[in-house]
Amino acid sequence: MNDEKFTGTTSGEAMKYKLFGLLQLMSIKSRYMTKGLRQRLQLVANMINLKGENIDVSGVKIKIKPNLPINTSDIIDQIVKAIDILPLETLLSWLPDIDDPGEEIKKLIEQNIELANKMGGEGASHDDLDDPPEEDEDEVSED
Repeated sequence: MNDEKFTGTTSGEAMKYKLFGLLQLMSIKSRYMTKGLRQRLQLVANMINLKGENIDVSGVKIKIKPNLPINTSDIIDQIVKAIDILPLETLLSWLPDIDDPGEEIKKLIEQNIELANKMGGEGASHDDLDDPPEEDEDEVSED
């Protein structure tokens, strides 16, 4: 890590390419870590099951998140470009901080409903714009 070329103003993606070998090693170690944690969970579940309580640990998700710089602005740019091509749930899954895109979509819908309710109660209504214009009664008919 004493490389002079490593310092400077490089983006997160450029740093990933420089650290590719280290990232591969991290991937291997995280697989071992996940396997070990699953074995420990199974051992704990077996101990608790011996006491008479039934616990199922097969649904436990182990997620190891590396502490790497992420260029979120590039991801958002990609999402904006693909908004007309891919479903919103898929696009939201690209963001690193969102675990459940379906839940985020529900929050967006609720937020839009609340915003529409706030906007609906304020200001003038423009419902009459599609109606044909009314004729004035003061007009004199020409015969």
